[in-house]
Amino acid sequence: MAATAENSLACGCPTNIFSSVEGVAERKLYILCAQLGSLLVLVRLWHMILRLIRLPQYNAEILAATVLGPFFLGQISWVKAALFSPEGVNALVGFSSTGGLLVAFLCGLEMDPSLIWIHGHRAWFSILGIVSLSAAFGTATSNTLYNMIDPRTDRDNFRFVLSLFFTLTGSPALVRQATEMKLGTTKVGQLGVWVAVLNDIACITVMALMSVLPILSGASKMDNPLEPLIAVAYPVLAYVLVGPLMCHVMKDRNSDAQMMVVMGIMLAYTAMGEVVGYNGMVASFILGIMVPRKGGVATSLLDRLYYPARFISLPMYMSFTTNVSWAGPIEPLAVLPAFIMVILSTTAKLAISLAMAWVCNTPLHDGLILGFLLNVRSFPDLILFVTTVEQKMIDVRVLEVVMLSSFLNSVIAPLALLGMVSATKKPNVMISTHSGMEEQGPGAELHLLVCLHNAIDVPCSINLIESFRGPDACSLSVNTMHLIEYNERTAAQLLYRRDITHMLVGGESKQISDAFEAYRSQVAIPMRHSTTVSFFFNMHEDICRSAEEVEASMIVLPYHMLYRADGKMQVRNSAIRKLNQRVISHAPCPVGIIINRGLGGTTLWSASGMSKNRNVFGLFFGGPSDCEAITLGGRLAEHPDINFTLVHFLCSRHREQASSQVSSKAAMVQKSSPKVNSFAETDKPPDQMFLNSFRRMYEKNSRVFYEERTVRTKQNLVATLQALDAECTLFIVGQGQSLAAAGLMRSTECSELGPVGDLLAHSLSSITSSVLIVIKSRSHKSFLL
Repeated sequence: MAATAENSLACGCPTNIFSSVEGVAERKLYILCAQLGSLLVLVRLWHMILRLIRLPQYNAEILAATVLGPFFLGQISWVKAALFSPEGVNALVGFSSTGGLLVAFLCGLEMDPSLIWIHGHRAWFSILGIVSLSAAFGTATSNTLYNMIDPRTDRDNFRFVLSLFFTLTGSPALVRQATEMKLGTTKVGQLGVWVAVLNDIACITVMALMSVLPILSGASKMDNPLEPLIAVAYPVLAYVLVGPLMCHVMKDRNSDAQMMVVMGIMLAYTAMGEVVGYNGMVASFILGIMVPRKGGVATSLLDRLYYPARFISLPMYMSFTTNVSWAGPIEPLAVLPAFIMVILSTTAKLAISLAMAWVCNTPLHDGLILGFLLNVRSFPDLILFVTTVEQKMIDVRVLEVVMLSSFLNSVIAPLALLGMVSATKKPNVMISTHSGMEEQGPGAELHLLVCLHNAIDVPCSINLIESFRGPDACSLSVNTMHLIEYNERTAAQLLYRRDITHMLVGGESKQISDAFEAYRSQVAIPMRHSTTVSFFFNMHEDICRSAEEVEASMIVLPYHMLYRADGKMQVRNSAIRKLNQRVISHAPCPVGIIINRGLGGTTLWSASGMSKNRNVFGLFFGGPSDCEAITLGGRLAEHPDINFTLVHFLCSRHREQASSQVSSKAAMVQKSSPKVNSFAETDKPPDQMFLNSFRRMYEKNSRVFYEERTVRTKQNLVATLQALDAECTLFIVGQGQSLAAAGLMRSTECSELGPVGDLLAHSLSSITSSVLIVIKSRSHKSFLL
């Protein structure tokens, strides 16, 4: 006591910062809230750091638990006294134990047992090879590692745990890693997922048998012979009764009360499993894997439980449980055995993967990628730790080494996999030689790549596609692309589920696909729908690659703001703007940014038809992008229900300069040759030549009109646009570079749109018509995919 008081005075702070709180229950609650807040902050910080090097979020949660646990912050006396005080430890351990059950239930939900039935011989042979070689390595090295660690456990138990640890993979983290590195749709990625799921289910089945082994082995000595039968029938109960009961309860997937009922069912089933003899985490995992995948119940549960399980329950379970178990920091002697275990585990999986690649005549680098994929560790390791500690098969020293080895595997394998994928991926440098729609001519086929983020963009996209459908439908082909942001929550669902109907994002994907399919069945337009899953920071690579593959004439992207009911624009996602900027910088063809202000209504069904006599205004200020925009407007003019008006804006300063240049050129020509009364057509400015050609091309079209407007100030331009907006459905405009050159306007909000596009798309603009801003591609712009 005297030493404690002396230390407390030396640090100048109370032993427990919550000691002033009256009541034991209140202090426990304050400590719990402090722990939760600390965990959330640490997990977020580590996630931001590790994302820079593309490590799975699983490592961020382990690092947060390690920092908050007994190894770093837990060694500071006042932190340990505040966050791990004796009166709050019981409540914290109870809360973290419940969190561990939730983590195991989530792990079971993330695995798809149906993958067991859709595999090839290579998957089975890979699993048999991994198990055999891991068991051989575990047996051969167990004595050496046992002597190095010097545990107080049985040598045979240590040998069995070591072999099982070498065999385990981490299918949830593996799926995320494969999806993030664009391996999910490749043969090696899918093979890795199948092998990992089969291997993890087999290993966890062994752990479940370990839990009930005392009951099964002592069946003859028990007074009640039904206990072994109950233990065997326990998983069957989950499949026949508890899983369908959860489906019945989760009919309304948005009800919080029903989620509470589901959690109650999970806790009751887990408690019953512990009574029977199962480990609590194993019982919770069995329930998670037995929940039916049909009907979207498992997907909905996974979505609702993801955040609390991954960001709170997992790091809290690891930090608080280890804080109670450990008496001090990791010993330096534990590092060497951990590295040896990492090398042995990696060698076993790499050897089998390379052998299978050689037998199946596949590239050896695919075998290396598969081997590193199978070395990614995840939640099954945690279940192994808990089960073996409960059965007293390992002690604290062994647990220390295997946990460190698991963490090192989780760090080294993704980095090696990233390097392997980068080394084997041939750089694809594409050089854009797109001449633009302006040079293609009016009869050329128009290839559109229309991108959209969610169902909100569908009505506008369909009506925009309909606008380009002229009398000759064969001159138009459309490729639509659903852009899905990659994140940890949806990665497993995107790769595991082959039926996308009930995926978290798959329901919306199905809705979007059905809408485009319904439209395609009504019109004779070649259409193809695709989906891409990427981070926003590299999604432009998929878009530009698809544009090259389909030889797109233009890429259409949604604006990063949505039109509100009050007439203002609201940011939907700031990352979408950065994505649009990257596409504009790297696109091999012109890019169109569509600002939707009701083009097609707000529902999918309102886009099935198109209103008659739509007025489309093409605004021409001068420049390459404006020429592309007007050329595109000419394609819209071929639609029988569209009236197109070309509005040529003349800046007063430019008009005076142009008049003086024309006069001087005419005078020079007359002086040199009296018989010539005007300068040659080739001496006219490019913008004027383009306008003359466009007017000649559509002079016989009664739905194409031409106007000229002179603007002197920004206020004059705004008033003119507002007058046109009263009778307009859609504006088509380029970047309007001549306005910036004349000093009339500058972009203030979105410089990539140009001054005119920025004015029409401004969040405080009074314009109510939709706007299509066309930006000409940068010729011969190379980019690395």
